[in-house]
Amino acid sequence: MKRTNLNTNILTTSPHLSRRAALSALSGLAAFSKIGIASEGDATAPLCTFIKPVQHLSWESLCRQAAESGLTGLEVPVRPKGYILPEDATLELPKFAKVMRAHGLDPDILTTSITGEAESSMEKRVLEAGSAAGFQRFRMGYFRYDLRKPIAGQRERFAEKLDRVVQLGKEFGVKPVYQNHSGKDFFGGPIWDLAHALDSHSPEEIGVCFDIGHALIENTYSWQISWSRVSRYIDSLYLKDPVMKGSSHEWVRLGKGMVSDRYYDLVNRLNFNGAISLHIEYLSEPGEEGAAFFNEVKHSAGFLSKRIKKVRRG
Repeated sequence: MKRTNLNTNILTTSPHLSRRAALSALSGLAAFSKIGIASEGDATAPLCTFIKPVQHLSWESLCRQAAESGLTGLEVPVRPKGYILPEDATLELPKFAKVMRAHGLDPDILTTSITGEAESSMEKRVLEAGSAAGFQRFRMGYFRYDLRKPIAGQRERFAEKLDRVVQLGKEFGVKPVYQNHSGKDFFGGPIWDLAHALDSHSPEEIGVCFDIGHALIENTYSWQISWSRVSRYIDSLYLKDPVMKGSSHEWVRLGKGMVSDRYYDLVNRLNFNGAISLHIEYLSEPGEEGAAFFNEVKHSAGFLSKRIKKVRRG
């Protein structure tokens, strides 16, 4: 399956381009003028956190503390071992969203294990529940390479699965987003492979949760190239700060690691009003009632409000 590269002239260099790919590419090019440098008056970006470390909390306790810590929304895992299990999503997710809204929180990002498996009724039920609960975007599951096999063919198969996920998103009115995650076999870790797959779609159809922490681990010196390559697809930002320990890494408080002011400068230049999600993954213990976790959320929210002009706090 030949895929379209929007960095070429699609009307003159691709005479055999399919009608679907051509329309999608043209749509993406048209969107480029809207997704670039921010202008005054752009909407602010909501601030949420990934709640995986505090999944032991009740709905009420979690939402109350999230609101008190300055958040405007939540990133909610609805997947195996998630805060809400996929099989319970139809009944539970809209109820949880109601509790969120009672505390002034929005359902920002639905974190799933959805990977575009053919005829998966569970994936459809999760998206239907997410749509009913008011989520506008869902984070996909990851694709993993088999390092014993040629990469190029696998990359194309992942791109075809991505196509199916885009169609699912359209069916239920929830936009898919993919996180770049570091690791030896993660599709999207080096970012160039993900960018190749995205080129067949417009930024309105699918986006990237750009994770600066994982980008720095994978591309310490060249992460700005990766940022530039997918910048028009950036829908959400994942914030966590790494430090390298030999051949491994650790997560630390924002401002204590490798994330530099250059990153915040680029964020402030981006025409961006998607969600900003804090990933607090460096605590050994979040606290029985989540106090330690939400203290870190509050600190991170204050740190970001001084560096990202558009961040909106609760």
